[in-house]
Amino acid sequence: MGLYMSWTIDHVGSAGQNVKDVEAAGYALMGSVERARRAFGAETSWQRVWDWAALLRDQMLDAGCKAVQRGEQWSATVGGVSVVLIPRGDP
Repeated sequence: MGLYMSWTIDHVGSAGQNVKDVEAAGYALMGSVERARRAFGAETSWQRVWDWAALLRDQMLDAGCKAVQRGEQWSATVGGVSVVLIPRGDP
């Protein structure tokens, strides 16, 4: 089942895309945080956002995956990083 994901990184921006599954959504989130690195003036600020995204990815792979498998939308925020997963197609 495919899904649409959107994410926001406070003070940096937001984006969204269609992905194959929750694992692909996790990769997309972490890739976006890596690309956002240049927006941070200090490495410690970026590292904090990376850590928040990593915690959020872990939640996505657990609770998010379960919700999507049931055909339910799922969202969560850790620190300044937010994600929404919206299933597309049959559960």
